[in-house]
Amino acid sequence: MSSDKTVGFGCMQLSRAGVAREHAIATLHAVLETAAHAGAALLLDTADVYAPDDDAVGHNEALVAEALASYRGERGALRVATKGGLTRPGGRWRADGRAQALSEACERSLARLGVEAIDLYLLHAVDPRTALATSVRALAKLQARGLVRAIGLCNVNVGQIEEALALAPIAAVQVSVSLLDDAALRGGVLETCRARGIELIAHSPLGGAKRVPRLLRNRKLADVAASCGRGAIELALGALSLSQAPLVAIPGSAAAEHARELIAAQLWTPDETTAHALGGAFDAARFLREPRASRRPAPSAASSAGEEQGVVLLMGYPAAGKSTEVAKWVARGYQRLNRDERGGTMAKLARALDRTLAAGARRVVLDNTFATRATRDLFIDVAWRHGLQVRCAWLDTSLEQAQINAVLRLIERHGGLLAGDALKQAGKRDPSAFIPAVQFDYRRALEPPAPDEGYAAIERVPFERRWPAHYRGKALIVELDGVLRRSVAGARTPRSVDDVALIEAGVRLLEQHAAEGYQLMATAWLPELEEGALDIETATACLARTRELLGALGAELDVRWCGHRAGPARCWCRKPLPGLGVALVMAHQLDPSRCVFAGKNSTEQLFAERLGFRYLDMG
Repeated sequence: MSSDKTVGFGCMQLSRAGVAREHAIATLHAVLETAAHAGAALLLDTADVYAPDDDAVGHNEALVAEALASYRGERGALRVATKGGLTRPGGRWRADGRAQALSEACERSLARLGVEAIDLYLLHAVDPRTALATSVRALAKLQARGLVRAIGLCNVNVGQIEEALALAPIAAVQVSVSLLDDAALRGGVLETCRARGIELIAHSPLGGAKRVPRLLRNRKLADVAASCGRGAIELALGALSLSQAPLVAIPGSAAAEHARELIAAQLWTPDETTAHALGGAFDAARFLREPRASRRPAPSAASSAGEEQGVVLLMGYPAAGKSTEVAKWVARGYQRLNRDERGGTMAKLARALDRTLAAGARRVVLDNTFATRATRDLFIDVAWRHGLQVRCAWLDTSLEQAQINAVLRLIERHGGLLAGDALKQAGKRDPSAFIPAVQFDYRRALEPPAPDEGYAAIERVPFERRWPAHYRGKALIVELDGVLRRSVAGARTPRSVDDVALIEAGVRLLEQHAAEGYQLMATAWLPELEEGALDIETATACLARTRELLGALGAELDVRWCGHRAGPARCWCRKPLPGLGVALVMAHQLDPSRCVFAGKNSTEQLFAERLGFRYLDMG
């Protein structure tokens, strides 16, 4: 028996706790034998971190090496792919894409596998703390040194693939693809790989070990299986063979007999009738077969005649100003659909769009963040199936301006700068109340809209900050500790009333600006409050002492502080986040362009610049 197909096997499950070594070796032997007997090329997928626990790193690679060395049966074409760039400190997954870390990991993998060169070496995960370019160049150096024959990437998007290709010859991309997970297909990864001649490796082709039962219970899959006389797993793996681009699935199992079945299932390709049925039941099966260009509808007669119609995706940061912009579309006769108002998932919102268009609507605007290509494609695909073109309106609001918007909404709707549990509770009732991490997560996830997604047009909507016309006040705002006062004992902030001393330069600054008609204000960061090194009563008493020492100037001084410790931001009041500044602007109706902020470090300078304050360096 011969085949021109490549089949794959994921070895991760062989390193689960409780899997005996001899059973794991027997399973790999069964995989080798089944592939060779079918005349199929075989890809074995492993990684250095596949191990029963974090002190057994390299376990899976060693298993593969032992199985290959001890196998005496028929052999076919074989490649072994392994991965680096992911660690398991304390059992927690952590990416490490530094060049030296990748080089050392590759050398260890090479030794464990016992080969002269690794067939395919992949970056296991993009490290958010290391530039992707650094990691890709490190892979290219490994290839140039002859340690690896080909290099690739795991769990990446189209933009990251293109960035990597500009630096090195990427041979393979590994992402999750299954009938139940079409995100990579919607996100354009398949089509990018096809266009660039890159092999696509589908991990979790049955949805992942924990979701296989869900796949087996799927009613749509059961119906197709009954109609063609095939099993659910055979259908799920066979569907991937319909791919328009070279695709290798890497299902896994710790049981030898099941592993044989997984290899055999990959050798079957559905006939046209079954393929059509799968495409009707699962978007993933449809996307595997149909290039995006073939799904896009031609302009309708109504559009050609100048009648305005279509679906508009209004996207941008959380708090970018989408609510203001969407009102303009509603005024033009567009029906608005918004997940925050309806609740539920983006998939549920896409179904709502489907129902709305089926009911006859021809103008619909959706205002959500739409960070990824995959998310946007949910709605593009629905619109196309109804014969409508899609436009993208991208709010060109910077992160810093979106942060100011978020704080403005928080104060307007909740009366102040909520933080911690209070902010979480408010967020359950009000989607506009969220922690700063929400916007940072959006920035990390953002894939800018691109023409190849199939838009009729992409419009960038500029953002302009407009404070109310009656905000005309001017103020001097100083950083309390380090500019206006100090600790006599040398602490970061005074710890008692006797520890408070004024800084002469700061006092002169207050006197000068007070004489020029400026309102006087101050901000402070007191992490000692949350850390327990300072209590609120002492902090309040120290502030009272500061006012007392300032005399008449102190009576006018409006002081706002942040009492939250360093670390991931759980509040809007810790600089350089704009919370304290926005609160002062709103409370005193200030014109930021007429305000001065006196600080002593780069964080305080960023705070001032983002709010539009003139910065005075007192460091």
